[in-house]
Formats: sequence, structure tokens, C-alpha cells
Amino acid sequence: MTSAPLLTSPPDGRRAGAAWVAATGAFLLLASASVFVAVRWDQIPEAAKLALVGALTGAFLAGGRAVRRTLPATGDVVFHLGALLVPVDVAGLGLRLHLGWRTLLLTEGIVGVGVFGALAVSAGSVVLAWSAAASVVVVAGGIAAVTPLPAPLLLAAAAVAASLLDRRRPAIAWAATAGLAPVAGALVSAILHSTGAGAGTGVLDELGLGGHRAALLAVVWGAVAAAVLGREAARGHDLALVALAGACFTTGAATTWVNAAPPQEVGFVAGPALFLLVQVVAMLCQRDGFWGRPARAAAFCTEVVVAVVAAPLAVAFLLVAPFVDEGLDLFGDSEGWTPEPAAGLAWALLAGGWLLAAWRRQGPQASPAAALRHAAGNATTVAFLATAAGAGLVVGTGSTAATAAGLLVLAAGLVVVAAGAHGVDAGAAAALAALAAAWAPLVVGQSHPVAALAAGLAGAALLAVAARSWGEGAGWVSAELAVGGSLVAFCGCAIASAEIGLTPAMLAAAGAAWAVALVVERPAPLAGHAARASMAVAVAGALTGTSAQVLAVAAAATLLFAVDAARHDEPLIGLGAAAGAPLVIGAAGAWSGLATSTIGAALCASAAVFGGLSLLYPERWRLPFLAAAAAGLVAGLPLAAAEPARLAEALLVTGGLGVAAGVATRNGVVGHLGGAVALAGLGLHLTVDGVTASEAFVAPVALQLVVAGWQLRRRADPPSSWVAFGPAIGLLGGAALAERLAGGEAWHSLVAGAVGVTAVAAGGWKRLAAPLFLGTGLLATVTAVESLPTLAGIPTWGWLAAGGTTLLATGVALERSATTPVEAGRRLVDVVEDRFS
Repeated sequence: MTSAPLLTSPPDGRRAGAAWVAATGAFLLLASASVFVAVRWDQIPEAAKLALVGALTGAFLAGGRAVRRTLPATGDVVFHLGALLVPVDVAGLGLRLHLGWRTLLLTEGIVGVGVFGALAVSAGSVVLAWSAAASVVVVAGGIAAVTPLPAPLLLAAAAVAASLLDRRRPAIAWAATAGLAPVAGALVSAILHSTGAGAGTGVLDELGLGGHRAALLAVVWGAVAAAVLGREAARGHDLALVALAGACFTTGAATTWVNAAPPQEVGFVAGPALFLLVQVVAMLCQRDGFWGRPARAAAFCTEVVVAVVAAPLAVAFLLVAPFVDEGLDLFGDSEGWTPEPAAGLAWALLAGGWLLAAWRRQGPQASPAAALRHAAGNATTVAFLATAAGAGLVVGTGSTAATAAGLLVLAAGLVVVAAGAHGVDAGAAAALAALAAAWAPLVVGQSHPVAALAAGLAGAALLAVAARSWGEGAGWVSAELAVGGSLVAFCGCAIASAEIGLTPAMLAAAGAAWAVALVVERPAPLAGHAARASMAVAVAGALTGTSAQVLAVAAAATLLFAVDAARHDEPLIGLGAAAGAPLVIGAAGAWSGLATSTIGAALCASAAVFGGLSLLYPERWRLPFLAAAAAGLVAGLPLAAAEPARLAEALLVTGGLGVAAGVATRNGVVGHLGGAVALAGLGLHLTVDGVTASEAFVAPVALQLVVAGWQLRRRADPPSSWVAFGPAIGLLGGAALAERLAGGEAWHSLVAGAVGVTAVAAGGWKRLAAPLFLGTGLLATVTAVESLPTLAGIPTWGWLAAGGTTLLATGVALERSATTPVEAGRRLVDVVEDRFS
């Protein structure tokens, strides 16, 4: 026996070359014979034609087997050429017997399976074995042509049988061919239509490669083919077969889906159900060494698709939720927004699949409770579940009221789950709960404004409970939740104000903020302060109304602040009342019909009252009263500026408070700043009253300068009296004297003389050089000015005699004391320096 044939075992180099040469020669011979037969076909008798092809077949088979003993490669090629001519013989015989294409196709397949299979076994040929396997496809087509059974279904059944008989390669080939048959049918149909041979599509329909009936069954053989490929993939640990199985199932399912045209409700559920199914399969395959990897990959791909498509869609549904009662046509059925329970179920399936994915990512050892706790602490998981639930409410109920109620239930669920789980991301859970509670009144407010009030208050209650449950452990999270609750209540009340009125709405908002503070203040004091401070939002909302409405809301908020400050013995809370008091006073003035400038003066007067009250309370309680006084001044001064007289009064009050504050705190800078403001107010008041005398304007300034000088003299290193008191004496006395010299009335000299007398008296009493000398000089000047008309009548010799007499007396005195004029001057200076300052 010679060596194995070429096409049944791997050849060496020389045999392979000879085989290719022989095969090429055989092909050329076959081509030559085919051309001859084609050219001379009409001249050859029918029987001769069949006999010629049969003779060639027999000659090739017999000759090839004979030549294989001496020339294995050439004989092998010739033998296979004869074997491959058998289908041609069968076709010629079929035509001779006038068989139809259906019978001929079936006959070709059966003969091919029998002949190729037998020859493959006898010759050990791989090519003939694959030819026999390909003939099975022809057999399936033939059976489909004469029976109602589709060819892909028969081929899938053959693949199952081959897989069970451990015929791996044929099973894979037949399963892949069956699974991808719809694609081949679609391509052939497209080619036929493009070439104008559309009638040929009827053959495809009969074979089960086209048509509505076959398309509906495509999912069946696609699933069978996928099962066979999956079995073989697991046996051979071949991931490529897993991908092929997925392609087969997807092809069959897509073909069936497109041709079945399922109802809209089924379309809503199909995709989410598939997502959930993939997650379930991935969960079940976690411990499998082979299927775990592709299952995880498939699950990840579906998660990416859901995250990219479903998450933005859910947000969009929530954004349009306020308009579902306004006739928005979401599903294009011309019936407005109608409830779609199937769409709601779809979102529920998506949420379930996402939750299952979160569980799967914890590993096969994770318990359901542990998975839930982890999901509750994962911001991404919680966010998707929340948005999916919200979108399900929108599309499933088609009602703003039901959606708002569902959002509140969702917020409650977030609060309960997050508060009860360990390791929870409190910030994410708090934000989602706040968003759900905040969106509820906005959703229902468009169509049911009064219901928005209930939704807002309910949301505020939920967030207050959440803030209380987190307590101080969450720090700022509790404060954010508390403020969020107050703002949610304000939103609901603001929406409802169009129906119930601004005053009740804002009073309800302020009361809700106070109630939130009452709930959270014990476990979370910071949250209580924040919620209480948010009452300012309700007061700000009332500012859009009348003065009576502002008065009602501001008075209520101020009273609540005052009550809480007293109840907690906390001056810090009293700052809220301090901020509200000027608003109450201003609103009351406006409600009473007072002018704006008068209201400003009243606010400044109230500042004086608050400043006085601060002295009656302990030092720790002075801050709220001083803050109220400051707020009154800040609000009152701009209002009083509308009228000069009222502004002057406001400045006097402000300056007086500054002086009082300086005295109380023993702060000279504060006191003098207050004095400067009071001087400005006094000057404006004098101007308004038409006072023109300069002494009226400079006397207060001189008084403040005297006080300043007195304070400077009390220091450890006091300045001289010239610095401390000289400016004040010079300012007031000089102003009065200047008025008199300018032709003013005699009382100006009286004022200057009074200043001089006072300065001399104070200088002599306190031994102060500046007041003594400046006062003396001022008196002398006043005396000269007032005596000038009388002295002008004295003759010149009289003045000379008086001067000579004075100098003579001075000389006598100096001679008796034995001193010179210079020494006498020095002694005078020394005396002044020793006894005066």
C-alpha cells in the first residue's frame, strides 16, 4: 500500500507541488471538456451526453484510484475530480427524467450525502467529508422545498444531532449556516430585486430563507443554533463561538421582531426585559469558569447601552413631567399624554436589572442584604434607580398628581434606605432625596396649584426627618437638608399663592421653615439655625406684595425668632429678630401712610430705642439689640434722605448713638465719630431752619474739640494745653470776634467775651497756660474793639503820658528788685512753666 492520499493527510513539499500541478492540469482538462460540450452540446444526442458525463465520472474514479498506487498526488486529484462529477451526473439524469427543481434538489442532496460520505470514508478524504457535510445543507433545502418545514430549521436540527454525536465541526458549520440564514436570504433577495429578478424570491420563500412565515420562526432556529454553538464553545473553550452564537440568536430574534410587528406595549417591555435577562444570566454564570467571562462582557455592554440611552431619557421624562396634564403628545397617538402601564413596567425592569448588576458586581459571595446596602451607598446606582422610578411614574401614570405623590414616596424611600444602611454616601442620598421632594410641587403646580402646597409641605417634612436622622454625624448634610426642606415648602407655597393669596402662602412658608427648625434643632443645632434663617426667604417672597402683607409676614417671622431666642436663651437666634424689626417698623409706617422720609426717621429713632434697651440687658444679650439698632440706622438713613429735615434728625440720632456707644465702651474713636455725625446732622438742621450765625455752627465743633483735648490731657504723656484747648478757644472766640469785626451785632462780642472769661477762669483754676493767655488776649481784644469808639477821642499827648507813666513805674519796680528787664522776663517764663501747663 502506498502512502496516504494527498487530500487526506498533510503532504510534504514535493508531493504538494506535484498535487497542485496535477490538480491544475485536471482542472484544465475539465474546463476543456466543458467548453467542448458547451460548444457541441446541441450536436450531441441526449443519451450520448449523459453517457459521456457518466463515462468521464467512472473513468476519473477508476483511473484516479489506479494511478494513486504509483503517483499518489496525481491519482488523488483525478479521483476527487471524478467524485465531484457525481452531482453533475445526477443533475443530467434528473433533467433526462424531467424531474422538477424541488425533487432534483432533494435528490442532489441525498446522493451527495451518500456518495460523498461513502467515498470520504473509503478514501479518507477531508474534502469529500466536507462535501458530504455541504450536501446536508442541500438536503435541508430539498426537504424544505417539498414540505412546509423551513431549511434553516432542519439544518439546526441536524446541528443538534451532530453535536450530540460529537461531530463538532459539522455541528458548528450547520448551526452557523442555520443561524445566519436570514442574513443570506436578505442579501440574495436584495440582489434579485436590484437585478430585476424579483420573481426568484418565491424560491427563497419556499426554502424558508424568506417570507413572513419563515421570518416569524427565525428566532426558533436562531435559538437552536445559538444553543449548539454555545455547547461547542463550552466544550472547546472557544470565545469566538460564543460571539457567533450571539450573532445567530440576535439575527433570528431581530428577523422575527421586525416581521412580527409587535404591539407598542410589547415594544416598551422587550428591551428592558432583555437587559434584565442578560443580568440574570450573568449572575447565574458568575461561578462558571468559561461562561462567566462572556456573560460579564455582555452584561457590561447592556449596562453601557442603558446608561447612554435610558438615563438621559429618564431625565427628559422628569423634565416634561409638569406638562403631562396639558395635552403633551408623548407617544404620537394623538390622544395627548395617556397612561402607559407597559412603559412604566419597562422602567421597573430597567431598575431591577440595574440593581441586579450592582449585586453581581459584589461577587458571588455577596448576600442580598449586603448588596442592597452597597447599592444604597453607591451614588451612581441610587441616581439611576431614582431617575428610572421617576420616569416610570411619569409615563406609567400620565398624571401630575400621581407623579408628584410617587416622587414624594421615592424621597421617603431614599431617606429610609439611606438612613438605615451602613456606609451610605450621605451626600448623594441627601441630594437625590432633596431633588425628588423639590420636584414634586413643581410637577403638580402647573395643573393643581393648591396641591403644590400639600406637596411642598410634605416634602419639607420628609427632608426635616432626613436631617434629623442624619443628625450631627453628617454635619453640613443635615443643614443642607433642613434648608432644602424649607425651600421646598416655600416653592409649594409660592405656587399656591395664586389661589390662596400671598399672605397665607408666605405665612405657611415661614411656619414650615420654623417647624423644620423645631424638628432638627435638638440632634443637629446647626441645621436648626440654618432652617430658622431660611424664614427670610418667606419674608422676601412677601416683599412682592403690599405693605400690609409684608407687615404680617415680617411680624410673624420676627416673633418666631424672638420666641426661639428666649426659649433657647440664645442671643445668636435673636439676630433674626434684629434683622426683622426694622422691616416690621418700616412696613407698619408704610401701611399707616407715613412719608418715606418720616419712616426713615422713625427707623433711626427705633435704633435709639434698641440701643437704650441693650443697656438694660446682660452683656451677652446686647448683640441682638445693637444689631437691630444698626439695621434700623442702615435702613433709615437712605429713606430719611428724601427730606433734609428728616435726614438731619436721623443724623442727630445716629450721632447720638455713636456718642453713647463710645461712652459705654470707653472708645474715644467711636464716640468722636458719632459726634462728627451728630455735628453734621446739627449743621444740616441749622441750615434747614435758616440759622446764619457762625457761632451756632462752630460752637458744637468747639465743644467736641474741648472734649477731645480733655481726653488727650488724661493720658500718661499729655500734650500741652496749647494743643489740647487752643484750637477750641481760637475757633469759637475767633469766629465770634470775626463776626463783630465784620459789622455784626454787639452780642457777638458778648459771646467772644464769654469765651475769654471762661478760658481765663479755667486756665487760672487748672493752671493751663493756653486758656489763660488766649482768654486774656481775647478779652483784651474784645475790650479794645468795644472801647475803640470812646478811646478814639483821647488826644495823642494823653496816650504818650500814659505810656511814659507805665514805663517809669516799671523801671522803679525793676530797680527796687535789683533785676534787669531780661532777667525779669526769664523769671516770668519760669513761673509760667512751673505753675502752668
